[in-house]
Amino acid sequence: MERMNNFLTIMGRRAIKDEYICFIGRGMFDLTVEVRGICLGGELILCYASAKNQNSKMKNKFANMKKYIIIVTSLLMTISLFAQIQTENYQNGLNQRIENCIRTYRLFPTINVQYFIKLNTRTGQMWQIEFDEKETNQSEIPLNSLSLVEKQKEVDNRFTLYPTENPWTFLLLDQMNGKIWQAQWDMKPKKTEILALNSLPLIEEQKEVDNRFTLYSTQNSWNFLLLDKINGKIWQVRWSMKSEKGEIIPIQ
Repeated sequence: MERMNNFLTIMGRRAIKDEYICFIGRGMFDLTVEVRGICLGGELILCYASAKNQNSKMKNKFANMKKYIIIVTSLLMTISLFAQIQTENYQNGLNQRIENCIRTYRLFPTINVQYFIKLNTRTGQMWQIEFDEKETNQSEIPLNSLSLVEKQKEVDNRFTLYPTENPWTFLLLDQMNGKIWQAQWDMKPKKTEILALNSLPLIEEQKEVDNRFTLYSTQNSWNFLLLDKINGKIWQVRWSMKSEKGEIIPIQ
């Protein structure tokens, strides 16, 4: 009991005779000490004593801070991701607009992930591109090495390719005069070929304008529809694995 009296004295509270004691103070090691008792005849009869570590409150504060940090971090990550998506969408849109304006050369994928068709949109020239990740099989083989138009008529975006149901066959369209070629590619270069479906333009030379003609696929995999977007005329384009059967028929 003497030690307890001394402790109370040290904590700033001296026991008084026959007095009820209720003392709450802060001791060593960040402890909050609560003492309850009665002092009889100068001696303290201890009824209750407890000590609480203040660190528990600090731990709660740190736990709350962690929650706030996690919430704020999540919000910042969401905002950053949203901003990144918006930037990518803007960049993709910008790239698309640039491609629509200037694209002398274009790449068209094939059914084989290691092969592409490169097209010169001014001349109609095409190359078969082969590549692989190991860089052991890489090549660029011409499908047609000669220009399909005269030099003075070469214009960006004049030619474009349309895939067919046959993964080895594309239709090459002159979008200014309506001429169409059937382009056959193959992993064996000797089997590649390009054949004209119509040897003559569908309009007069002075009426040629950019993007005048366009092709539309149909439910019949061997047939396309060719539209003149200025006068509304339509042709049925029938291609075939046998070149002599390919033809273009006007729809009256």
